[in-house]
Amino acid sequence: TSSTKNQVENKIEDNIVFFLSKLEKIEKKITKEKVWMKSYASYMTSLDIRKQLDTIKKRIKFLDKKAKSIEELDELNALVSKELIFNSIISNRSWYTSAPFSRLLTPPEIEEVVEISNPLEIFTGLSLIKTQNTYLSDYISRKEKLSELIALLREENIIYKSIAEIDLEKRYVENAKLKNKQLKRFETALDTMTVTAEVYQERLEIIELNINKDSEKQVYRLINIGIIIFVSIFFFFLMKLMVKKYITDNERFYMANKIITFANLTFIILIIFFNYIENVSYLVTILGFASAGIAIAMKDWFMSILGWLVIVFGGSIHVGDRIRVLMDGTEYVGDVMDISLLRMTIFEDITLTSVSVNRRAGRIIFIPNNYVFTHMIANYAHHSLKTVWDGVHITVSFDSNHKKAMHLAKEISRKYSK
Repeated sequence: TSSTKNQVENKIEDNIVFFLSKLEKIEKKITKEKVWMKSYASYMTSLDIRKQLDTIKKRIKFLDKKAKSIEELDELNALVSKELIFNSIISNRSWYTSAPFSRLLTPPEIEEVVEISNPLEIFTGLSLIKTQNTYLSDYISRKEKLSELIALLREENIIYKSIAEIDLEKRYVENAKLKNKQLKRFETALDTMTVTAEVYQERLEIIELNINKDSEKQVYRLINIGIIIFVSIFFFFLMKLMVKKYITDNERFYMANKIITFANLTFIILIIFFNYIENVSYLVTILGFASAGIAIAMKDWFMSILGWLVIVFGGSIHVGDRIRVLMDGTEYVGDVMDISLLRMTIFEDITLTSVSVNRRAGRIIFIPNNYVFTHMIANYAHHSLKTVWDGVHITVSFDSNHKKAMHLAKEISRKYSK
């Protein structure tokens, strides 16, 4: 009977060793899931600290009333110090929480979705969809790893139960209970993640649907605006062809062409403006407050635009006119090549001023339109003016034929004055 009992005990011990070897292999796999296991370990540590802290507080309360001996007073002081240390640990440790896996179970926040109101925001919306889908993929991947870990924990629990059933000394009962609690906590976490992932995915689908809907709306609006702009450009192009056909005077044709181009650009800007500015009155209010600063910062531009209106509609200077401008103490004489919104472009010709004063010619000079208000500008070809009186000093020696010199001067001036 004694030998039979020993054989049974030896067999049980062999089975326990066999199960323990299997446990060792499983636990090696479990420890590879560091994220989840570290989070659980932190949670268990926080529980342990909390229990110890409660015990310390009760003991401090007791000693505070009953302590009389030196040993009890020393113990009280030591416990107070320990309480301060534990409170410091709790306040400084980011993992300290009343719920396990709180950070791992919480999905990333969904960014606020702004209604797409212009084509540029389409790219922002697509980027948001991509980012949130990446977050969802990470969350689902985390859930799948948790499922794999739970499968290992279940296998571990089965082995512990098997050991507990055959272990006569009940050495592994406590471990089996702890492992069972651990498994339940992980299973609860998996259930939470499953529900959360489904809700998160549904919210992302709604957001993606709204973004796609707004993007489609903006694309259709952009196509409509593009068609209107194309029709506008084509219409103004036909107007330019008509102007070119029926206006033969170069000066009038140039001015008409400029006005048509300006009207076309203004029309296009207004189309874009009224399509993409939702609250025009709000914009007007802002511009009203900012107008003073804008006027000061860009006064030269505004003055140049006003000068352009004076030049174009006043008719004081036209393309082709020869003008003289005094800029920074230097005189520039040349023919007007172009009158744009901000400046006039003149070609510096060979004149008496360029020869006798500047000693150079042939440059392209840019004159701001606001000079029409602040500088002296002389027009040598204003309207029907065909003659400009000027003087050239010619030195003739006493022994020369002054009649022949006069004749040559008249012939030269008659030839080149045109």
